[in-house]
Amino acid sequence: MYFYTYVINNMSDKEATSIQSYLGFLIHGLYVQGDGFDIDNSCLVESKSGELVGPMPVVWLCPVNIDQAAVAQQYECPMYKTSKRAGVLASTGHSTNFILRIQLNTVENPDFWVRRGVAVLLQSD
Repeated sequence: MYFYTYVINNMSDKEATSIQSYLGFLIHGLYVQGDGFDIDNSCLVESKSGELVGPMPVVWLCPVNIDQAAVAQQYECPMYKTSKRAGVLASTGHSTNFILRIQLNTVENPDFWVRRGVAVLLQSD
Protein backbone atom coordinates (compact mmCIF):
# COMPACT_ATOMS: atom_id res chain seq x y z
CA MET A 1 0.00 0.00 0.00
CA TYR A 2 1.17 3.47 -0.92
CA PHE A 3 -0.41 6.88 -0.31
CA TYR A 4 -0.44 9.04 -3.42
CA THR A 5 -0.58 12.75 -2.63
CA TYR A 6 -2.85 15.21 -4.42
CA VAL A 7 -2.73 18.90 -3.54
CA ILE A 8 -6.20 20.40 -3.87
CA ASN A 9 -5.71 23.96 -5.04
CA ASN A 10 -9.21 25.38 -4.83
CA MET A 11 -10.42 24.09 -1.46
CA SER A 12 -10.40 26.09 1.74
CA ASP A 13 -9.70 24.56 5.15
CA LYS A 14 -13.37 25.14 6.02
CA GLU A 15 -14.54 23.19 2.95
CA ALA A 16 -12.11 20.37 3.72
CA THR A 17 -13.63 19.85 7.15
CA SER A 18 -17.12 19.50 5.67
CA ILE A 19 -16.25 16.92 3.01
CA GLN A 20 -16.09 13.24 3.76
CA SER A 21 -13.67 11.42 1.48
CA TYR A 22 -14.55 7.79 0.88
CA LEU A 23 -11.21 7.13 -0.76
CA GLY A 24 -8.32 8.35 1.35
CA PHE A 25 -8.42 11.38 3.57
CA LEU A 26 -8.00 15.15 3.45
CA ILE A 27 -5.44 17.00 5.57
CA HIS A 28 -5.79 20.73 6.11
CA GLY A 29 -4.05 23.31 8.27
CA LEU A 30 -0.54 22.23 7.25
CA TYR A 31 2.51 24.47 6.89
CA VAL A 32 5.48 24.19 4.56
CA GLN A 33 8.95 25.13 5.83
CA GLY A 34 11.91 26.10 3.68
CA ASP A 35 10.01 26.85 0.48
CA GLY A 36 6.72 28.08 -0.88
CA PHE A 37 3.90 26.40 -2.73
CA ASP A 38 2.53 27.67 -6.05
CA ILE A 39 -1.19 26.95 -5.84
CA ASP A 40 -1.86 27.74 -9.51
CA ASN A 41 0.76 25.28 -10.80
CA SER A 42 0.49 22.88 -7.86
CA CYS A 43 4.23 22.65 -7.22
CA LEU A 44 7.00 23.69 -4.86
CA VAL A 45 8.61 27.09 -5.48
CA GLU A 46 11.15 29.36 -3.79
CA SER A 47 9.72 30.96 -0.68
CA LYS A 48 9.11 34.69 -0.51
CA SER A 49 11.96 36.74 0.88
CA GLY A 50 12.02 36.51 4.67
CA GLU A 51 9.32 33.82 4.83
CA LEU A 52 10.49 30.64 6.53
CA VAL A 53 7.11 28.97 7.09
CA GLY A 54 4.04 29.36 4.89
CA PRO A 55 0.59 27.81 4.51
CA MET A 56 0.14 24.57 2.60
CA PRO A 57 -3.03 23.89 0.56
CA VAL A 58 -5.34 21.01 1.46
CA VAL A 59 -3.67 17.65 0.79
CA TRP A 60 -5.56 14.49 -0.19
CA LEU A 61 -3.83 11.20 0.60
CA CYS A 62 -5.22 8.47 -1.62
CA PRO A 63 -4.26 4.81 -1.05
CA VAL A 64 -3.04 3.03 -4.20
CA ASN A 65 -1.03 -0.06 -5.00
CA ILE A 66 2.64 0.78 -5.36
CA ASP A 67 2.62 -0.23 -9.05
CA GLN A 68 -0.06 2.45 -9.72
CA ALA A 69 2.01 5.31 -8.31
CA ALA A 70 2.63 8.25 -10.64
CA VAL A 71 6.07 8.80 -12.12
CA ALA A 72 6.05 12.62 -12.31
CA GLN A 73 9.04 14.47 -10.90
CA GLN A 74 8.21 14.73 -7.22
CA TYR A 75 9.95 15.54 -3.98
CA GLU A 76 9.26 13.07 -1.17
CA CYS A 77 8.69 15.67 1.50
CA PRO A 78 8.92 14.64 5.15
CA MET A 79 6.03 15.62 7.41
CA TYR A 80 6.75 16.41 11.05
CA LYS A 81 4.58 17.25 14.05
CA THR A 82 6.74 20.29 14.96
CA SER A 83 9.56 22.28 13.41
CA LYS A 84 12.08 20.77 15.83
CA ARG A 85 12.33 17.65 13.68
CA ALA A 86 13.85 15.92 16.67
CA GLY A 87 12.31 13.37 18.95
CA VAL A 88 12.94 10.07 20.61
CA LEU A 89 14.20 7.46 18.19
CA ALA A 90 11.44 4.88 17.84
CA SER A 91 11.90 1.17 17.15
CA THR A 92 11.15 1.92 13.46
CA GLY A 93 14.34 3.97 13.22
CA HIS A 94 12.42 7.23 12.75
CA SER A 95 12.02 10.11 15.15
CA THR A 96 8.74 10.17 17.08
CA ASN A 97 8.25 13.63 15.55
CA PHE A 98 8.30 12.20 12.00
CA ILE A 99 4.89 11.25 10.55
CA LEU A 100 5.26 10.24 6.88
CA ARG A 101 6.55 11.41 3.50
CA ILE A 102 4.24 13.06 1.01
CA GLN A 103 4.92 13.50 -2.69
CA LEU A 104 4.93 17.10 -3.92
CA ASN A 105 5.32 18.15 -7.55
CA THR A 106 8.40 20.16 -8.44
CA VAL A 107 9.97 21.69 -11.51
CA GLU A 108 13.38 21.57 -9.81
CA ASN A 109 15.31 18.37 -9.22
CA PRO A 110 14.08 16.87 -5.91
CA ASP A 111 17.68 17.06 -4.58
CA PHE A 112 17.32 20.85 -4.66
CA TRP A 113 14.61 20.65 -1.99
CA VAL A 114 16.52 18.03 0.02
CA ARG A 115 19.48 20.43 0.30
CA ARG A 116 17.07 23.15 1.43
CA GLY A 117 15.65 20.93 4.16
CA VAL A 118 12.07 21.44 3.00
CA ALA A 119 9.43 19.84 5.22
CA VAL A 120 5.71 19.95 5.91
CA LEU A 121 4.69 20.71 9.50
CA LEU A 122 1.51 20.16 11.47
CA GLN A 123 2.08 23.32 13.48
CA SER A 124 4.06 26.50 13.08
CA ASP A 125 6.13 27.99 15.86
